[in-house]
Parts: sequence; structure tokens; C-alpha cells
Amino acid sequence: SEKYHGALLLALQAASRIVDIVYVYTGENNRELVNKLKSEIFVWINIERCDLDATVANVDAIVIGPGLSEYDDTILMVNDLVAACDKKMVVDAAALWVLDIKQLKSKILTPHTREFEHLFGCTPTADNTLAMAKKYDCVIVLKGRIDYISDGEELYENHTGNVGMTKGGTGDVLAGLIGG
Repeated sequence: SEKYHGALLLALQAASRIVDIVYVYTGENNRELVNKLKSEIFVWINIERCDLDATVANVDAIVIGPGLSEYDDTILMVNDLVAACDKKMVVDAAALWVLDIKQLKSKILTPHTREFEHLFGCTPTADNTLAMAKKYDCVIVLKGRIDYISDGEELYENHTGNVGMTKGGTGDVLAGLIGG
């Protein structure tokens, strides 16, 4: 969205350090701004949203959510893409607020505690992270004071974080790194 282009850029920058990037832009994302930042910061390929389906067929993985708006067309786009796509996919940020829970199979979700509560309707705990990953056959990376990571079979805890990790944008970087 127009408001959250920083989230998009952080995710793009993190992933671009590892892989080649294809970025789908919409009318909300000012193409001139994106191209200016592209030339000053790092490199990716821009495509228009109307070319999304053709592009998805040619990529290995997708990161969806950082920088998205929560408009009705976003809800449709997110759910259509997630339902139709069998690619590796990281679902983060705004996409977690609008995603149909029946479409989580084989996806990697990176919610913070409020997104987890909204999506699953339960408290964001270690046990619930394991249970929801198992129930929905997905991988969950629950971000918090302690990060919980589960594929539904095993649960890992990351105790190395600090309060600085709650700063805006760290989740966008994480989504980009996982996608990369």
C-alpha cells in the first residue's frame, strides 16, 4: 500500500541479498518511487499485478504480506493466490489478517502474537504453535519475546531475541530472509 512501502522494501532488501527478486506492484505503489529506490538501494524486477499469474508460474517461492493494504481487493488477491499456488510461500503481515484459514497447508506463516490470536483464535503459546502447525499442516514462526517455530511435528524455541526485535520492520526482514 501507499502507507507501508517501507515494509515491502525491507522484505525485498533482505531477500535480494540471497536470491533474485520479482516484485509485483499495484497502482497504490508509485512505480516512480519504486524505480527510484531500485536504482539507489538494490535490484529487483518489477511486474504489474495483471501479470501475477504468469509470473508465479516462473518463481520458486513467494513472500506475501509485507506492505499490503487491507482493502477488499487485497483479500481477494491474497486468497486467490494462496489457493491457486503450490509454490513455497511465506505469509506475513497484512496477508495474515485476511487469509482464509483453510488455505494454510504447506505455507510458512510468520505471525506476531496478535496475528496468531486473530488467525487461530487461541493464545500464542508454544503448545498452541505446535498444535496449530499440526492441525493446518503448515510451518509457524511465532515472533515474540521467545520465538516458537514448529512444523507440527517438532517445536523449536529461540531465546536469543531482545526488545529491539520488536521494532517495526524486523518481521518484514525475517519474512524476506525466510523467503530467500
